[in-house]
Amino acid sequence: MPDSPPRPRSRSRAQRLARQRERADEDVRLMNLLASGIGTAELAARDGISPRRMRDRIAAMLARREAEPPASFAPLQGARLGDALKVAYAAMMDGDLKALDRVLKIMRELERFQAHRPPEPPALTPPPAPALLAAPAAPRALPAPDEDRATEDGAASS
Repeated sequence: MPDSPPRPRSRSRAQRLARQRERADEDVRLMNLLASGIGTAELAARDGISPRRMRDRIAAMLARREAEPPASFAPLQGARLGDALKVAYAAMMDGDLKALDRVLKIMRELERFQAHRPPEPPALTPPPAPALLAAPAAPRALPAPDEDRATEDGAASS
């Protein structure tokens, strides 16, 4: 069987790069909208797709990023929940008793996502100070010179 010529690519390099840029721009747009607190159902309605498809797109977007989806999603969700908590707390302080339930639910979710955060590194503590050296022992007295030696030394030195 003779070798058939290679099939031409369906897209040129420029078209592939343009598509990658479009996808990156779309990822940034979705990430910003998610971070601002817009839910997946509303995003799906804006883009004219089903909520299931939007969740799949978000999962694929997070998978394309360097970090694993749970590691990158937890801070995003934490930021969203923090903003939602501020709004619910303000409503609760204005006298909306239903907001109390929302505050509690948001707190529960926030605690759950904070559990996914990596533990904080331990605080660096200075090494313990070295133990003080013991005071030197009292100097020992030199023995008194022998008188016989002293006279010999004195006679030799004169």
